[in-house]
Amino acid sequence: MVDISRGQAAKEILDNEIFAEAFVAIRNKIFEEWANSTPEEAPARQDLYLMSKLLTKLHQQLRAVMETGQIAEFNLKSTS
Repeated sequence: MVDISRGQAAKEILDNEIFAEAFVAIRNKIFEEWANSTPEEAPARQDLYLMSKLLTKLHQQLRAVMETGQIAEFNLKSTS
């Protein structure tokens, strides 16, 4: 039951229009800053790379929680 409610909460976040807009805006800002940086700004470019990776990991984690909840819900319905 915990997995189901966590999965539903993750889905609500992923489906949230404001979250989606913020996610895209942050991703675009990271790319823009990277594209406008110079090779001499290697430490800043590395930070931007790490930010991009972290943003991707956040999205992957939310999807994993959502999918785990969906599987738990399917299993619960299958055994009922």
